[in-house]
Amino acid sequence: MVTEDSVTDTSLFLTWESVAKADSYTIGVMPPTVGTVGIGTGITDRFTRIQGLDPDTEYTFRLMAVKDGK
Repeated sequence: MVTEDSVTDTSLFLTWESVAKADSYTIGVMPPTVGTVGIGTGITDRFTRIQGLDPDTEYTFRLMAVKDGK
């Protein structure tokens, strides 16, 4: 979930509900942006701050639950 208060020109704070039996989460972003922090694999919390986004750019984020590396 992203709220209006959690967004700046170059970052956002993303939270989500836990998925039963998930070991970790993977977060992807489109379009890819060089220097983006807070995305990737092995995220074990139910939140992340994504930083390094380009201002005035529309992004799509993909959150995937991972169990046993799959």
